[in-house]
Amino acid sequence: MNLLDRLRLTWAKRKQARDIDRHGWSGVYVGDYHSAPSWAYTIGFDETLDHPELVAFDLPKASANELFWRGFEALRKGDFVIEDGLQAAVTETRCVWRKVHHDHTSEWLTLACMRRFDRTGMRTGLEAFQFVLSDAAGRLPWDDGYDERLRHLQPALWEPPT
Repeated sequence: MNLLDRLRLTWAKRKQARDIDRHGWSGVYVGDYHSAPSWAYTIGFDETLDHPELVAFDLPKASANELFWRGFEALRKGDFVIEDGLQAAVTETRCVWRKVHHDHTSEWLTLACMRRFDRTGMRTGLEAFQFVLSDAAGRLPWDDGYDERLRHLQPALWEPPT
C-alpha cells in the first residue's frame, strides 16, 4: 500500500469514528452507481447496537442512507427486528432481509471488518444482513422467473462463495 492509499484509509477511519461517535453508525458507499455492482453498507451497528451490519446493492446513495437511518433508529428503539428471510416493510416493493454468509463479509464489508479488528483484535465474527430487492414483477432472486438481467446488480451474499 503506497503512502497516498494509507492516508486515504486513515482519513476514512477517522471520519467513520467521528460518525459513529456522533450518530452511532457510519455508511460506506462503493461504486459509481452507473456500473455494477454498486453497494452500500453500515459500520457501527455491531458496536453501538450489538446488531449485524446492513448491506444493500443497487440503491442510490440517498436511498441506502435513508434505509440505514430508519433501520438504526428502529433497532435502537426496539421497534424492529431483522431476521433471515423476513420481509422488509420499508418500501412498497417486495424486499427481504437475508443473512450474509460469513465468508463474504471480509470481501464486501471491508472497512467494517477493519473497524471490528481495530476494536476487538478479531478478524472474524462480523455479521451482516443484506437488503434484497425484487424485480419489477415482485420476484426475488431465488423465485422462478426472476429477471436474470438484474442478477449481476445484486450479488447473492447469503449463499456460500463458489
